[in-house]
Formats: sequence, C-alpha cells, structure tokens
Amino acid sequence: GEIEGRMESGKFVLRIFNRSGERFWYDEEEIDVSKAIQANEEKKLIGAICAAPLILGTNHLLEGKDACCYPGFEDELKGAIVVDEQAVDSEHVITGRSMGGAIDFALLLVEKLLGEDKAEEIADQIVY
Repeated sequence: GEIEGRMESGKFVLRIFNRSGERFWYDEEEIDVSKAIQANEEKKLIGAICAAPLILGTNHLLEGKDACCYPGFEDELKGAIVVDEQAVDSEHVITGRSMGGAIDFALLLVEKLLGEDKAEEIADQIVY
C-alpha cells in the first residue's frame, strides 16, 4: 500500500491506497490530531484500531510503545515497537490490528476504564 499524509492548519490529511492503487479508508479526510496530541501529553487513554494507529504513528505518538495496526502498514508506526497481536495495551495507548481483533481491543478498553473484573465479566457474557 501507499500512504500520503500532511499537516494542514492543525489537522492531519491522510490518503491510503491499496496495492492496486484504489483508495480506501480515508480519502483526504481531515483528522484533527490536536486532541490526541494533548491526550498523549496528559497520559489520557487513547484507542486506535485498524488504520487509526497510522495517524498516531505518523504524529510520533507511539514512540517507545508497543503497537499494532492493519497488516502491511507497520512501517508507519514511527518509533513504535510493532507487535503481532490483535490488540495491545501500552501505557495509556491501546491499538488494535483490524476488525478481527475488535473484541480484544474493546475488552482492553473496558479493562482500562472499568477494571479487569468487568472485562472478564463481559468476555464471559459474550462467550469469548
């Protein structure tokens, strides 16, 4: 895939193309990263799944953190320690690989917000 990104007046503009050159995910969508930057500085919880970790990575918000993203785009996770997991919790940042890891990703968010017991309760309720 090919990724093109640039900053414009505090917003990140991202275009991602698949291997055949057809665009997918975002087509020049403006993504305001200022809140993510501020949340990162304040060590507030940040969650990003599928293509979204690329936005964190290209803005150097994953420096030194374990992270995962949609396969094939790991090079865009600047400064991250890329792991081959469906979802990963690293400090205050939770990243997920894809839709296939959405339950793992969601349970990590629940664990961070409501505790391990609640995450286990929900996992049991959905027979996971």
